[in-house]
Amino acid sequence: MMELRELTEEYLPIVLQWRNSDHVRFVMYNQDKISWEEHQSWFERISNNPAHRVFLYFAEQKPLGLVQISEINKNHKRCYWGFYIGEKDAPKGSGTKMGQLAIDKMFSDLQMNKICAEVMETNKISLAYHKKLGFEREGLFKQHIKNGDSYLNVVTMALLRENWKG
Repeated sequence: MMELRELTEEYLPIVLQWRNSDHVRFVMYNQDKISWEEHQSWFERISNNPAHRVFLYFAEQKPLGLVQISEINKNHKRCYWGFYIGEKDAPKGSGTKMGQLAIDKMFSDLQMNKICAEVMETNKISLAYHKKLGFEREGLFKQHIKNGDSYLNVVTMALLRENWKG
């Protein structure tokens, strides 16, 4: 069985381990390693913010990944999302299933009309993933993220409820 569950304090250690792993950290806007104190502070902030929800993706009772839904705007029925598979040995197709469950949750449970995403232009895997799920490119933020000594472009993408084929 595959499902999304709200992030609880119990799972903070594994989420920090995932977030600090190279395969996750190097596709994030902030690529620094996160301390336990910073992680706890993040959890407190999001736990008290009704416009921010975080879920863990479970397959067969094992946590495999994380989905963040942020900037939930009930007036405009729009939100942003971010995600990653944390477990390197996750079964093939886990990311797709996690994305489908998350999109269903945003459109059904949260009653969103539009899901927005920002993807670093260099992250070809994430760009292809979004397209596979039905997202369309909406724009480009030039030199939007500083990465070491260089600046990276960020592609803006979105999925409208009417285009979701889930």
